[in-house]
Amino acid sequence: MYTIEKMFREKILAENFSCVGAKTSINRSKYQFCLLDKIASEQSTSELYQALKRFTCSRISIDNRFASFIACFTNPTNIQPEEFEYLLWSQLKMLYEIDEFPWDKSVSNDVNNRFFSFSIAGEAYFIIGLCPGHPRKCRDFYYPTLVFNSHHQFNYLKQINVFNKIQKTVRGRELRYSGSINPNLIHFDECSEALQYSGLRANLQWQCPFNFSDKGKG
Repeated sequence: MYTIEKMFREKILAENFSCVGAKTSINRSKYQFCLLDKIASEQSTSELYQALKRFTCSRISIDNRFASFIACFTNPTNIQPEEFEYLLWSQLKMLYEIDEFPWDKSVSNDVNNRFFSFSIAGEAYFIIGLCPGHPRKCRDFYYPTLVFNSHHQFNYLKQINVFNKIQKTVRGRELRYSGSINPNLIHFDECSEALQYSGLRANLQWQCPFNFSDKGKG
């Protein structure tokens, strides 16, 4: 684990990396790193779910502002970003199917709803996907990776008037780091955050391959 975790830390802590929230989390070691085998496999899903439950219980004690959960998968590494997007949603669907907790009532479970957020272990999370060869520089990493950031954490940052400052800083740094901001942020206040999870450019007609309203169904 150490080598891959070290590679991830080096990416985030690079001087010009755009996300200052991620840099704070990694620099202060306010995160949990979980190394798994194959993304969207039954074994990895079971291990990931147990780890996420533990993280959710301990998140506030870790840090109530910048705690992150990082799930890194060693397989497959020879995938295209479009395939990764499907695997990302497959993994989230598989987690949903075994989740013992109700959906976080503070968010919608409709992926097309502007108030949607993925819920696991009773807590809403914003998901950040990284994969090999990702077209956005900040999302390019050697292994398929999912970062889970709590929505309750975002809400707390808003309450203390920090969230908007961080957001403005990140977008300015992203413009310099990648040459443009993520185009999916253009309609951020109007559309579901699901558009942003994979980091791939999406149009407003994008449809998630799964739903989270009925277990045992697509």
